[in-house]
Amino acid sequence: MSALLSPALLGRIERVELRAQAMRHGALAGLHRARGFGSSIEFAEHKEYAPGDDIRHLDWKVYGKVDRYHVKQFEHESEQTAYVVVDASASMAYAGDGPSKLLRAATLAAAIAHVLIRQRDKAGLYLFGDPALERYVPPRSQPVHLRDLLIVLEDVATAGGRGEEAPSRALDRVAELAARRRSLIVLISDLFEAGGQALSALRRLRARHHDVAVIHTLDDDELSLPFHGQTRFESLEGPRALTADPGAIRKLYSARMAEFLAQVESECRAAAIHYVRAVRTTPPEDTLTELSAARERRRPGRRR
Repeated sequence: MSALLSPALLGRIERVELRAQAMRHGALAGLHRARGFGSSIEFAEHKEYAPGDDIRHLDWKVYGKVDRYHVKQFEHESEQTAYVVVDASASMAYAGDGPSKLLRAATLAAAIAHVLIRQRDKAGLYLFGDPALERYVPPRSQPVHLRDLLIVLEDVATAGGRGEEAPSRALDRVAELAARRRSLIVLISDLFEAGGQALSALRRLRARHHDVAVIHTLDDDELSLPFHGQTRFESLEGPRALTADPGAIRKLYSARMAEFLAQVESECRAAAIHYVRAVRTTPPEDTLTELSAARERRRPGRRR
């Protein structure tokens, strides 16, 4: 299938579901696609006419080309539309003692797209962070669409990010792309942006009644600062550098990191944004299972 979606991983996420959530001012009813011939929001495809089909939806242009009757099929509102937003900025290139954060983010994005398309929902992809790598793949639900998403994700994961575009700008762009319909928006990022602007952008998405989830992708080194001796720390997103003894700054660093993580979790919880943290040692199937479980707990009719 793909370097990102091994048969073993596919087997481990086979039972994972990412169902739509009802919103305060309406509902994302989309548990799956409903095909039909009534009023709809988007043309889907043609099918050859069969007795009993509504002749009002015969496509005479197609008949003129192939000399056979075809009717138009449409996608109804019951289909969920999702945007998977992947941070490909330079900070995501950090690898520590294992795969880079970007490679792990690409794997998670591929797995999420697979789950959505398996549910017959529409999965789109927006990659940001590096202008040279920025990509947008519009949401589609056909199985062949997964291949297109995987090609883009594999290319970006291999190239690695070098830019420093902020998550907030990308999220505002996704808000424009999703303006016509309430959607599931999954951000996969380390959320490293000064001033908490990424969290503000996530809150704006929720204010527009989108269903929002965050997979906070970090490396174990970023949590524990496990280095020893005089060390030169260089920023991946700019010319900044610091030489210091990790032992002398570890306590302050840990306190600042804990404060950052607590703020992200607290603000996500307050805005009803599903939050999952994924570090290097977290298997992708565990991250998806945790996200699915968190969303199930908040589904309407579920006890909190």
